[in-house]
Amino acid sequence: MTQPPEDATRPISPTPPPPPLPPPPAAPPAAAPQPADRTTLVSLAFAVATIALTVVALAVMEDARRGYEVWTTWSVVATLAALVHLLPVGWKPEPRTKSWDAVALATGVLLFFWVAAFLPSVTTGTGFAMTAAVACAVAHCWVLPGRRT
Repeated sequence: MTQPPEDATRPISPTPPPPPLPPPPAAPPAAAPQPADRTTLVSLAFAVATIALTVVALAVMEDARRGYEVWTTWSVVATLAALVHLLPVGWKPEPRTKSWDAVALATGVLLFFWVAAFLPSVTTGTGFAMTAAVACAVAHCWVLPGRRT
């Protein structure tokens, strides 16, 4: 004689078994890549243009003189002031006005140097390059985040 299976003699539970788990949700579609922030790109372009034009204005020989030879100390100061324009690229302080203050001060130094050294010879090629460098420095200050209004 065979015995009934063990399950057959067990009472039936009054609660049904839990339903099966739903399948995991599908992964959300990949987000479209965000375009680069234009303010950052424009700011970087103005900073690089300021540096390049300052170095060109001081390094090119015109009328048998070169800015780095005639005004050595002031030329080094102007070059360092132009390099300060790269500061906001690598330094993101809080509040943002700290980097803006540094760039604004450097722009003031470049503007003073332009008035003192290049304004009398603004019609020359190097004078134009320095004028363009100062214009780029002012524009960089204008578009840089953290500007006081």
